[in-house]
Amino acid sequence: MDDPLVFALPDTVFVAFDEEPAVASRRGARHAIDATDFAAFFRRYGVDIREADSADVRSLGDLLSTLSWDDAEATTVPRPADADELAALTRLFLAYGAAGASLEPADGTTTYLDDDGLRATARRTAEGCDSCTAASVDQVGATYYEICNPHRRALYRRAVEAAGDDEPDLDAIDVADCVDRLETDDDPTAAAAALARVAREEPERVSAARGALFDVLDRLRADPFADEGPATAAVTALAGLATVDAETRTRLVELLDDDHAGVRRCAATAVGVAAEDPETAAALVASADDDGGLLDRVVGGGGPPPAIDRLRAMLDEESPENRARALFALTELARDEPDAVAPVAGAVRGHLGDEDPDARFRAIVATGVLARHDPDLVGDALGRLRQFAGGAGPDAEAATVALAYCLAAGLDVGKDRGDLRRAVRDLADPSREPDRTVREAALALGAVGIDSDRDYLSWVRDCAGSPRVAAAAERAARDLRERV
Repeated sequence: MDDPLVFALPDTVFVAFDEEPAVASRRGARHAIDATDFAAFFRRYGVDIREADSADVRSLGDLLSTLSWDDAEATTVPRPADADELAALTRLFLAYGAAGASLEPADGTTTYLDDDGLRATARRTAEGCDSCTAASVDQVGATYYEICNPHRRALYRRAVEAAGDDEPDLDAIDVADCVDRLETDDDPTAAAAALARVAREEPERVSAARGALFDVLDRLRADPFADEGPATAAVTALAGLATVDAETRTRLVELLDDDHAGVRRCAATAVGVAAEDPETAAALVASADDDGGLLDRVVGGGGPPPAIDRLRAMLDEESPENRARALFALTELARDEPDAVAPVAGAVRGHLGDEDPDARFRAIVATGVLARHDPDLVGDALGRLRQFAGGAGPDAEAATVALAYCLAAGLDVGKDRGDLRRAVRDLADPSREPDRTVREAALALGAVGIDSDRDYLSWVRDCAGSPRVAAAAERAARDLRERV
């Protein structure tokens, strides 16, 4: 069975009807066309609706407006059920054709404009704003609206706030019960995720869960077929606990050298997330005396920080996931402890050509982060960063971020500062970009932004798709205040 098809529009454009068309997918999507029901009917008129672009949608609207029910009923292929459904299809295609929509398979995601209340608010907003536009499609009782960017952001913030109302109260999470479930549930992912949420806000509360959380990682070592879902959630909880607990930091650094690749990967992730807190980053690379003597148990005293050595070793692993996680952790440590990471800058640059897209993304960003603190650490990679930035996709996004850091360090990146700042700002849009990109771009905006970007970063924080992205936006705003 084919997926239903939805009319695809930019996130600033939506269509509203005076009276909603009755035709909808049998599977419930708003204003959807069921490809299974209608593909053969539309193919009769020369269009494959599974690949219908905006010109096809417009032409089908024109065609349907001239088609009588007698003509449609005479076809021998599956067709609209009756004259009312034909009229509803006609209204949909005429309205969405006027708005410039194409047809795409529904992927189960929704936008803020799928909410009836927000759509009504958007209509009122557009009708009262000189920068928004509204165009009537009179023959079908519809209007398509294009809302201005400031109002788009305001509406998106309202949608995020409404979605956040469903979050359970932090005080309602019973840490002791979660610990019991970690040890007894067949799938302890939910318990670990609940502890992770507590650890983000009140890390001291999960101290009693330390042993049980590390036991979740131990299961990876014991069972080669173990699901990594619980371990992924446990890692987030351990990262939060590491911000207040030296024992947790020590254990995580030890696990960077574990015999099991999955355990090393989890440890690197936890180290990276924990290092997003500047004081924790300092503790992770501190001397034994600076961190209460606990790191002395890891390396026997003296020598370089064990976290850096072990993350550097992970860069040579066959596992692309482990290389990517190690590069992530090194990046986060380099933000506040660049001197500790500087000795491995060459190894980081060596992964600018990594065959794994995530590892390559991380290496590109890490090179920029290091260059911000010491321009010489970019080595001979500046030209390659420019080349990446001239392309498209994640490599270009990461390179745009990296070049922003290089520019902040005083390097000639071959781009106008204003153009680069605007490109970084666009990448920091949580309504349009994935969390990974938004977080990195928001942090870079703190390095190259101007005073007016502080309000924008407040919006990024309020609309962030995760607490880590929100924290990054807050940090960037602080950097901006200190710099301009």
